[in-house]
This record gives sequence, C-alpha cells and structure tokens, in this order.
Amino acid sequence: METIEESDQLMSRSQSSSNETCSEESPTSEGRKRPKVIKDEDMIKANIEVDDNNSSDSSEVCDALAPVFVSQYHVVKHIFEYLRLVDVLQTALVNKQWAEIGQRVRKQRKNLPFTVLYHPYIPEHKLAFEYFNGFEVSEEAQQLIRSESRGRQPVKSWKNPALPVEAGLLVRKVFLGAYDESQLMIAFGTSAFDKSLTAANNRREDELKERMELIFGDIQNHVPCISSFSCGLVVTLPDICKALEMENNTFPCLSCLAIPKVQGLQVKMFNVTHKQNKKLKGRVRTEEIRDILGIEKEKEDKLKGIVLLQKVTYRTAPLIAAILHYIRTKPNVALGGGIHESVLLTGTPDDNVLAGGMLIYGEDNVRVSSIALQETKISTNNQSKIDQLKASMIPDGRSFAIMFACNGRGVGMHGRPNVEADLFNAHFPTTPLVGAFTLGEFCNEVISTGTNAPVEPPKRIDFAYTTVFVMVSYKHISETQDSK
Repeated sequence: METIEESDQLMSRSQSSSNETCSEESPTSEGRKRPKVIKDEDMIKANIEVDDNNSSDSSEVCDALAPVFVSQYHVVKHIFEYLRLVDVLQTALVNKQWAEIGQRVRKQRKNLPFTVLYHPYIPEHKLAFEYFNGFEVSEEAQQLIRSESRGRQPVKSWKNPALPVEAGLLVRKVFLGAYDESQLMIAFGTSAFDKSLTAANNRREDELKERMELIFGDIQNHVPCISSFSCGLVVTLPDICKALEMENNTFPCLSCLAIPKVQGLQVKMFNVTHKQNKKLKGRVRTEEIRDILGIEKEKEDKLKGIVLLQKVTYRTAPLIAAILHYIRTKPNVALGGGIHESVLLTGTPDDNVLAGGMLIYGEDNVRVSSIALQETKISTNNQSKIDQLKASMIPDGRSFAIMFACNGRGVGMHGRPNVEADLFNAHFPTTPLVGAFTLGEFCNEVISTGTNAPVEPPKRIDFAYTTVFVMVSYKHISETQDSK
C-alpha cells in the first residue's frame, strides 16, 4: 500500500511539473514571446512545444520527441506496475498510449489465485471458525455467537435477506481491489446461504435480482462465474494460513476462488441442461459428449482436467455414463467433482441447469492431477496419494486446488474436525483451496508428471464416502524460459 501511495505521488509530481511547463511563457532571443505549449492528449511521452507559425516537417518533430517519449513511457509503466487491476483498466481509458502500456503491464503480471470467505460474523474469522467446526469453544467465541447487537442469531440468520447482499459486496470489493487478474470465479456456499438467496429473491418485485447477480454483480460482465450450494464448504485464507472445513450448513457461508489469468492456462465454463441429458440415453458417441460439454476439438489434445458440479437428481445416469465413456477414451484427463443441492452459472436460467463445471486446458507449463481418498482413516495409502500429488506439482510453480468431500466424512468419520484439510495444508501450505461437502463424488485419478505416459482407463467415475482433490499447478511462461 505504501508503494502505491509513493507511485501516486510520483504521478502527481509528474503531472504538476508538466502543467507548469505548459503554462510558462518565456521571451525568445528576438524579443517576442514563445507560444504556449500545447499538450496533446494522445501523447503520454512528452510535452510538445509547437510554434503556431512553424511549419516544420512531422519527421523532425518525431526525432525531437524520441528521448522524452522513452523517458516518460518508463515512468508511466513503472507506476502502472504498482496499481490494482481496476486502476490499470481505468487509467488505460485516458488515451491510446496509456491503453497500450496497460495492456503490456497486464500481460507481464504473474497473476496468482486468491480466495474470498463470507460468514455472518465477519471479520471475526478465527472465532467463527472455532464455533463452526465444533472445537472446544472459548467463552469469547460463545459471546460472539450469542451477541444480539448485530441481530444475527445463528438459527434465524439464513432468513435475513440482507446477508447475500453483504456477501456480494464483499466478493466484489475483493475482486475489484485485487492486484491479480482472473479468468473465472467459482463459489461454494452452504445450503443456508442458498436459502438466504431465495429469501432475498422473494422481496418486493422492484428489488428482485437473480441469485447470481446478488453474489457476483458486474463481475459476470468480466469473467464467467459458477456457484454451487451443498452441505458445507472448505476454504483457506491468507490471514489464517490454514485450510478449514466448515461442515455446519445451518449458517449462511460462502467461499470463492478466483482462477488467475495465466499464459498457457485456459479455464472454460460449461453447462449441461436437462434437454441435453435426455439426448444421451442409449449408445453415446464421443462427438456428442464433446459437443454437450463444449470441448473444442482443435484444443482437445490440450484438455488436462474436468471439474464436474452436478445438481442432485436421480435422472443423471445418461450424463455420468457419457462422461465415463469420454474419460475412457481420454484417460489422461483428470476428473473431479461432486453432487450439490444447487448449481448456478453465468448466463443460464437456474431451472435449466442439470450440471456445470470447468474444462481446464493447458500447455506444457500446466499440470492437472486428481486423487480420491476412500479409506476411512488417514491411512498409509491415503498419505501416499497426497505425497504423489505433491510430487506431481511443477517445481517452483504456483497452484490452486478444489476439494470435494462426502458429507459422511469429516467429524462424523474422523471424530474431530478438519482432519483432511489439515493433511492437505501440511503438504501445500501456500496453495489456495476451496471446496464443498457433497452428496456424492466424481473422480478419475491422474497423477500428472509432464509426460504422456499411458494411464489405465477407469472402470467408474462416481463414488460415495470419498474425498477428492483436484490440483492445478502452473508456471508462468517467463519463469519457464528463465529456468531453461
């Protein structure tokens, strides 16, 4: 923050000195006054001195401008490098040259993923986590939850239509205040949060808003957004430095992951409608499932992962059979996902979505892996899978992950909260993690090593009583070239 303020001061000093130069009128050697300097709004490189009576050739002007042009270009670019993304986009509207500098700065940035968490007792993350996860609750946490000063008693809080509005404001604030540029946002919420969205949607007719608009607002104009709601959620936050499981679905909570815009990594949203699902009955051809999921044929060899979010229903057997058929033809494609109570996608009516998710394409600087923990204890086998996941990451790269855990696991299975999130956090302390407690899980286990080693086609992709991790690791192109 201090660096941004220094940059702003530098910008203001630069502008003030330019204005002073423009307003000066100095006598020439012939005794007449030099005409005022005219500042061209389409030029950021220099203040050009133009004599109204001078009809010099434009090439001479360009030669005279060159040294000042380069000098101010680097000053402006240096300032842009310290600005938030939204400020870069705004300043790029000043003129054509600033737009070009802004575009170059955006391409050079090494964007990182980031997470957002909303719960009714923000900003008291630690005390709220303590209560949500069933730890030995301190008196301080109990006092926070019992407090009526904020008018949010836990049992009734989901009925408050103001909660999703607050959550949406927080999500947009973090998104607009971010330094990093995103290409997609995915959110996981509790069932109680979905109920509070419905309550907010049932207000007076002139205040009605789509549920996705309440959460993401204008963000949907910039990047596609996905949200799902189920029995609980998982999230990491930098200020806590811990991955935490929030199984209690009686509280309206929401977590988001912003997937960064990185050269070589492309994440595309897809949705499957009820009508498309009916067409999948019987023998399915690869071309049909490719069309339904929106897989681009020319990029199919770059497809490295699929994240599937299915709405809970008993009529999805054709879809699951079709995806299994496709994965058998492409066994190197990692798959992870779960069954949710509700799934929402940008630009798709709520009642028309049967399933949705993400297609993850990648160049050589991207790896996507997926594992399934099926044993009821943190066994040697489960530990070994986490170790393999760790080994599959690109050395010195960045990463983000999504977790889908059966709602029968967690405290109910391990006898204490946060066991599997702690296991993940111990191996990946700097990796942003989001996820959900689901009603069923999907997985095709793939440990990516950067080679095209053959993988045995799976016999099934649908599971129960399982925890699935999907890990995406990447390295910025510039870093990859430097290492070579």
